[in-house]
Amino acid sequence: MDFDDINILQQHPPVGLTFCLDVETKDAPNDVDEQDRLESPRDEEESPDDSPEEAQDMLETPSIPIQQAMESDVKLIPTHVELSPEPQINVEEEKSSKKGKSRRRPPIMVEWRDLTFKVKVPAGPPPPGLSPYQKFKHKMFSKTTRTILNPMSGYVAPGHILAIMGPSGAGKTSLLNILAQRVKQTAGEIYCNGAAITKSFRSLSAFVQQDDVMMGNLTVRETLRYAALLRLSSEIPIREKLTLIDDTLDELGLTNAADTIVGVPGIIKGISGGERKRLAIAIELLTEPSVLFLDEPTSGLDAKTALNVMETIRRIAQGGRTVILTIHQPRSDIFTLFDGLLLLAKGRVAYMGNAKDAKSYFEQLKLPCPDLYNPADYFIDLITEGNQAEQRKVDSERIKYILDHYQTKYEDHYQSPQIYEGLELKLGKFSRYKSSWTTQFSVLFVRSFISIMRDKMLTFARLFQTILMSLLVGLIYLRLGRDQTNVQNRIAVIFFFLLNQSMSNMFTSLIVFLNGDKRVFLRERGSKSYRVSSYYLSKSVAELPNAIFFPILNCCITYWMIGLNPGVDRFFIFIFLNVVIAITAQSMGIFLGTFAPSAEFAMAVAPLSITMLMLFGGLYLNVNSIPPWFIWIYFLSFFHYGYEALILNEFQGATFECPAPPQPCYYATGDAVIQTLGMTKPYSNIWIDVGILLFITLVLKFLSYVALRFIQKPKGG
Repeated sequence: MDFDDINILQQHPPVGLTFCLDVETKDAPNDVDEQDRLESPRDEEESPDDSPEEAQDMLETPSIPIQQAMESDVKLIPTHVELSPEPQINVEEEKSSKKGKSRRRPPIMVEWRDLTFKVKVPAGPPPPGLSPYQKFKHKMFSKTTRTILNPMSGYVAPGHILAIMGPSGAGKTSLLNILAQRVKQTAGEIYCNGAAITKSFRSLSAFVQQDDVMMGNLTVRETLRYAALLRLSSEIPIREKLTLIDDTLDELGLTNAADTIVGVPGIIKGISGGERKRLAIAIELLTEPSVLFLDEPTSGLDAKTALNVMETIRRIAQGGRTVILTIHQPRSDIFTLFDGLLLLAKGRVAYMGNAKDAKSYFEQLKLPCPDLYNPADYFIDLITEGNQAEQRKVDSERIKYILDHYQTKYEDHYQSPQIYEGLELKLGKFSRYKSSWTTQFSVLFVRSFISIMRDKMLTFARLFQTILMSLLVGLIYLRLGRDQTNVQNRIAVIFFFLLNQSMSNMFTSLIVFLNGDKRVFLRERGSKSYRVSSYYLSKSVAELPNAIFFPILNCCITYWMIGLNPGVDRFFIFIFLNVVIAITAQSMGIFLGTFAPSAEFAMAVAPLSITMLMLFGGLYLNVNSIPPWFIWIYFLSFFHYGYEALILNEFQGATFECPAPPQPCYYATGDAVIQTLGMTKPYSNIWIDVGILLFITLVLKFLSYVALRFIQKPKGG
């Protein structure tokens, strides 16, 4: 009997396709109805003639070995899709693996049928014979369609782990994101317990990203505590939430590290890489999801730590959860933890079924795995092309043979499973957010404030910078006199105050947001932890203390050293103006951070933006000399309003010493300075400038909110 005529022999029901034996020996009766032999388990359950003992005998019937099947007249016929009879799951009330408490989420079987994913990509090189304009147009606007995932079908049952493996570019992450509803498929359908999937599926599932994005200044327990307050229903008592946190810490082996700072790798010392990964999983498990998706959960971990993480995931699945993950060439003992295996190559399925039966499958294709060889490594080698041209041709033919064989034998004969219809679920009954807006605002404010206060590196850096610059500027401009020469020095030092507050606050808020806050926000928004408005308002309020404290410290040190306007009221107005300028600059930094597609882009645009605003601030170019076509920049520049308010506060009502005749006296009074700078317009007023600065701040914050709400979306929205 030829290998090509033999299908996969599966000794246990698989996660994907299941096959059963049809023995056609000479002694076998020929009048047996094949449909009776291939009845679904659901039909057998509903038949009154079948006893439980007979069903159990059928499950325990030993499979015929492959060699025996080859030597006898045996045919392996693909049948319907089945689910493994273990673990046994009570649909009405599934018991959790911890302390027998009933879970609030029912078990879910995830199924996909004819799933396809295509994307638009830039077209290739322009065809010959085009004009320069046509070539430019082709390069900029021409698109072509690339197929990432060809039509594929399958399913995963509760209590099982499906590992998606394949070489780079095979479509592993794309498939995972589509199943998790973070990316919309081009064609095909996804079902939960036989019902079409909806947006509410996101509230029943959890997604653990490859990168462990967390707030490094919080402890492990605090991270879980804030996640529980945000993501668990407000109807659950606080005591029960705290108990759930302790149980989760214990279940994932994080009890000893519960009060340790999470840290930032390479910057802030904290928990280990394995503990970070388990913490990322723990955050998602707080909501007791029915389906858990993990993207490369062992990435960046050593072999032993990776095994510990996977054993944790194995225990999670045994509690009745459906687990789907991508993984890249796991070690052999990790491979044995998988129930199902899905091999992808070039966007097509190379194998889907029981992980432990994959070796037998490839043996049927005359591609046996060598002894003492890691099966995962071998399978990846089979479906990966080499670098050399000749080797790549051989590899390509082998891969095509594997892909075509699976599609012809199994993919084209896929049948939907029917035995879990009892798990039908109305997904619409789950709400989008579990906590109220006020709860979200309060929790996020406390969390942000604690994180800012614990950021010792940034806090001490800003404190050192503020004190050093204040003393340096104070010593350079120490005790300015009232003569004509020092009028220019006063104008210069006032602009330096403006520039210092603007630069330090703008770049600090920009860097902090891009390096940590933005990534945490996108992850948490993707899991529907809170609303964008509650996050942004709480963040803005939590950052106010720093925006107020450091300008006050700077002014208190420098103002009297320099000898600016001695009026006490002028001193407090000066402090107030610096605080308003700092808040406006901080808003400008967040504005750039929310609109920028990347940190590199933001850091390139920020200096250009602040330089442009600074040029039209009133010092480098007199307002009366600005070209008409650039005057709009002057009125948009917050430098202009801040500088004007500081100048008016310093020079209004001031007098200066004039030199002895015949030397001219240009600035006998401060009003002469104001007139020279062109700040005598009807709207040149300190409080009008303050009002405009506050208005600019509100506009920047509103635009930042719009960007966070509609532009900076996580996958899946």
